[in-house]
Amino acid sequence: MSKIYEKGRSMVEMLGVLAIIGVLSVGGIYGYTVAMRSNRVNEIAHAVSMLNTMGQALNNGQGDGELDYDEVFYELPDGVELLQYDDHDIIVRMKEQDDCLLLTNKMGGAVTIVQSCTAGQVKLKFKNSGSSDSASGGGSGNNGNYEVVTTEPSGACTAGSNPRCYEGRTYACTNGSWVQGSETCN
Repeated sequence: MSKIYEKGRSMVEMLGVLAIIGVLSVGGIYGYTVAMRSNRVNEIAHAVSMLNTMGQALNNGQGDGELDYDEVFYELPDGVELLQYDDHDIIVRMKEQDDCLLLTNKMGGAVTIVQSCTAGQVKLKFKNSGSSDSASGGGSGNNGNYEVVTTEPSGACTAGSNPRCYEGRTYACTNGSWVQGSETCN
């Protein structure tokens, strides 16, 4: 009697290979989706930073303090319906609320959230972009990072003193005395 030897793969082996391919495909699609969302949010964060810089320049030139991103660059970033600078506040309306939350997490300590992501819209303003050393006095003002005082700061101060805001002008402690800065505040 002779034995018959069959060549090939069994059905279980084929199903195992297909399952592995399926898992790898799902993982690849998920990774691609996360990477594209991250890229989109990075573009939005860059656009917000550019709009803030342009808005600050507009305010320094005594403009009206309002600027729409799409009027300057002709096209909004993907996923954004509105991107507007209005007197130091930046309003971003996105198509997906998850993108809004991801943007606010990404911008983190650079911004103050004035209005959180309700219906995909966030209102924020940039914090003082200077160093934490109050003697530098730098940054984009009008952001609530200054101690509001009722009289113009004068006299001696210590190096660790917080910047002060008096009648829309900033004052920083420099070499032990208060010096008026060029930034605006409220």
